Amino acid sequence: MVAMTAGIAVAGAAYLLSKGSLEAFNTETRISAAQFSATLGMNRLVSDLSRAGYQMSPNIALDVGKQCGTNAVLTGPAYARFLAVQVIKFGDVGYPAAYPLGAAGGYGENAAFSRPDVLRIAGNFVTTEQFEFRTIQNKTVTLAMNRGATQRFLREMDMGGATWMDVFPPDSWVRIVDGTGREQFVQLDGAGGGACNFAACTLTLVNDPFDSGFCGPGTSRGLINPISIVDYWVGKVATVPPTPPPAVGLRGVAPGDLAPRTNVGGDAERTEFLRTENGLAPNGVLTPQRTDVISEYAVGFSVGATWRATNPPAPTLASVAPGAAWALPRPNAEKYVSMSVRLQTRARVPDREAPSTVPMGRYAVCSPTCPLGTAAAPSMIYARVRTLTREVSLPNLAGVTW
Repeated sequence: MVAMTAGIAVAGAAYLLSKGSLEAFNTETRISAAQFSATLGMNRLVSDLSRAGYQMSPNIALDVGKQCGTNAVLTGPAYARFLAVQVIKFGDVGYPAAYPLGAAGGYGENAAFSRPDVLRIAGNFVTTEQFEFRTIQNKTVTLAMNRGATQRFLREMDMGGATWMDVFPPDSWVRIVDGTGREQFVQLDGAGGGACNFAACTLTLVNDPFDSGFCGPGTSRGLINPISIVDYWVGKVATVPPTPPPAVGLRGVAPGDLAPRTNVGGDAERTEFLRTENGLAPNGVLTPQRTDVISEYAVGFSVGATWRATNPPAPTLASVAPGAAWALPRPNAEKYVSMSVRLQTRARVPDREAPSTVPMGRYAVCSPTCPLGTAAAPSMIYARVRTLTREVSLPNLAGVTW
């Protein structure tokens, strides 16, 4: 009897030890996954942000030396969207009306995570090439076939690389630069990038740039490249990955899959770090065309910046940290020197009963009365948070002093 009792006690102790060890292992695995998710999202963000303003003026409406076309075009609503960098905060015009964390501010414990920022950047994120064109006649752009950029693209496409439609998708915008370096933005028609093969490569525009006072004559050579407008933000996705996967890509999210946040607790409470490529109408309205999940279980995103407060010969810099108050008006896009971005992801499953003494150290996955716990027995309602902060220089805006 004594031996049996001792054996049961030892077995019970071994079970409890094993159970505790397994729980600790699973907990650390989940927090490691949160760290990895934050790292992936930050790397993608930094890659795009460092190319903000690439192959375009950082603010064409104010870049008088590069303006090409009538003032009506340059000051039109669509042109106001061609800013290399734009930070959108709660209360700004353009802040998402149904932002998952914005209106209600999340749970009381999550005040530090509520109202995340939106970072909007513009530039050529598709290719490193500028394509030389030979003529623009009747809305048709004909490329110079004997130039290096065109030949490199054709060889890559022939070997299974990006297609012409990948580089110049339907209804997207392009920048056209004349022989003197002045530029204009023009929209492609619904047929997209026209056609490109070893015989000829063409693009079809919605409007003839000469109708708006394009600077060069119809037979002059110039350069053309794609321009994208991309948003980084935290939002809720109905299903991750979407079922069935949409045609836009394996990790893509169809516009209809985005839904407002619902406070039901558990995994349904999750939000993600998203990258949205926007379509732009001539009236300036942005429409999401493709959204990709960059980091899973993201709960916070804040943007700070350093900018030129005064220009040479006595330049001075000003800055604001991520999450700090940032009053309007903010600097014009061409003034930014670097951006400081902070991304936060949480563990998938709550693993703590109490909030952290460290600000933004834990995230309340649900309230004490949610299915995971009660007011009397809150159980595990807090998930640990991993935070990454990165300072990203903006090389394409360097030296801009106008």
